[in-house]
Formats: sequence, C-alpha cells, structure tokens
Amino acid sequence: MPRFLRQALFNRARPFGYALHARPVNNVRRRHGLAPLPADFRHAVASPDWTLYPDLEYLFPIPNLPRGHRYMAPLSWSPTVPLPDWWNRLPSDRPVVYANLGSSGRSGVLQKVLEALATLPVTVIAATAGRQTGLVPPPNAFMADYLPGQEAAARADLVITNGGNMSAYQALGEGKPVVGLASNADQFLNMAALEDAGAGKLLRAGSATVREVREAVMSLLKNKNARRSAECLAAEMDTVPRNTFAATVEMVIQAKISSQKSKNIHGPESQLQSPEIIARL
Repeated sequence: MPRFLRQALFNRARPFGYALHARPVNNVRRRHGLAPLPADFRHAVASPDWTLYPDLEYLFPIPNLPRGHRYMAPLSWSPTVPLPDWWNRLPSDRPVVYANLGSSGRSGVLQKVLEALATLPVTVIAATAGRQTGLVPPPNAFMADYLPGQEAAARADLVITNGGNMSAYQALGEGKPVVGLASNADQFLNMAALEDAGAGKLLRAGSATVREVREAVMSLLKNKNARRSAECLAAEMDTVPRNTFAATVEMVIQAKISSQKSKNIHGPESQLQSPEIIARL
C-alpha cells in the first residue's frame, strides 16, 4: 500500500491496538485490587511510581517531565566474544561499514544489505547472530556469528542496525552515523529522532530495496554533517550521569526500608536486604 494509506489505516486502528495491549496489565491490576489504567498501553508503561528513560533528553525532550520520571544514560551492551581471525586483516584503504541487524530482524534483510554493499568501495564487517545459513557474502564482506559491538562500531565509519535503541546508541557513542532498517514501532520512533538530528537514515526493513540501502549508505558516508551530528551526540552522551539507575533504585529501596521500619510490619531489621546489594543486582 502507499505510505499515506498505511498511515491512515494505522491511525484508525491505533486506539483499538493500544487498548488491546493495555488489557493484560489492567487484568493484573484488578486481581490485586488496583484501579485500572486508561485503555492505552502508553499508560501501562509510563504510570508506575518511577519511570526511567534510557535515552538522551536532547533527542527525546519531554516538557514538564512528570514527577517520578527521570532520564538515565543510554544502555549499551556488547557480547564478550573473541575477535575473529580476520580482524587484523581488514583493508585500511576504504571505509568500514558494520552491519548488525540483531537476532529478531526480518529474515533476508542482511542478505539485502550485503547485496547493496557488494559493489561499493567499502569493507563490510557483519554479525549474523548465528544465522549464516543461506547467506551469500560478497568478496568485500567479513562475517562472524557475533562481534563485540562496541569495538566494531569504533572500527567502522558507518553502522547499519535494525534501528533499535541499544544498537543505535552503541554507534552514536562512537560518533558514527546509523542506517536503521526498522520493522517495529520502537525502531521507527527511535530512528525518526536520529534522522531529525541529522545522524541517521530510516528505512523500512520490509520494503527497502537494494538500491535504497545502497543510496542511504553512500549519502551518509559522503555527508560530513552526518558524522559531525553523530559526534555531537557522542559528546552529549558523555555528559550524562551514569549512576542514575542505581541511585534511583537505592533511593526507592531506602524509602521502602524506612517505611517498613516505621510500620514495624516486616520483622527485625536484620531480615531486610541491603539496598546496595539490590541496586547492584
């Protein structure tokens, strides 16, 4: 369907879909004697006592942030795996493109990416998440089931992801622009913000053509402003306090312990767990 028609249909169906996703949460609340939330899943994910956003406020500003809502540092995780034997044999005379679409991406999208990059003057390093079966890598591609993402993003000039929060911030943390091949709502929303910031390009995983992928990669590699925008976001990430999550958890637990002590309903103090240990967990 044309994009405008898809959007129009989605807008009509959205209230019903949001209500459907909120129903299980409200069922649990009713069983525990709590009043149901509005029939909208956004209330289900943002109506607890504390809500922490693993995002940059710069990218996702919220005017008049509600009480109990806080920004925390973006999350970034990289598997502890050895570097592949080809790591030190990568050509140094051309840009490096790191492709990692994760384990939940659409089947066949990585092959589309490899085909798009096959004729470009780039070196491709790709993590397949254990799904190499059926892939036909071109001569300029180096493949591995898993790669240490932080080091791969640092080595690359451009990163291709599924557009999700964690993989995008991993690239931005190294000051690298992102091509996001998105297939679900959170990926679309995340990449739309990066595209608006000038540090990425959003494509639809299900409908993007080989040509569109190729053009997106080349446009970002040639665009110095995209690299500068990504580097600015990396600098912004460096200013964010890294202990917000642990500090919030400790504060909540300390408040709970103080409440329990005052009510004296949970036995002696020795039975209470250390908030420091819980925060670390």
